[in-house]
Amino acid sequence: YLFLRHTQLCSVFILMSVMTVVLCLFLCFHLYIISKNMTTNEFFKWKSVRRWHKKEKQKYEQSLQYREVADKKTNNIES
Repeated sequence: YLFLRHTQLCSVFILMSVMTVVLCLFLCFHLYIISKNMTTNEFFKWKSVRRWHKKEKQKYEQSLQYREVADKKTNNIES
């Protein structure tokens, strides 16, 4: 009934509710990075550095595993 009778008012209320949630999330994110003593730019740069490091670490571990397999094969051939 209320939505049909006062469409504009209800639409504004819905918009206000959505914006409240979005702004609260934005505030929480900034309170988090403030607690970590970072700027927004630093947060995203460190995030990309961590992602890069994780990929490189996986590559390194794969190469170590490949080397171990290759060493086992050469040891079996020499035996």
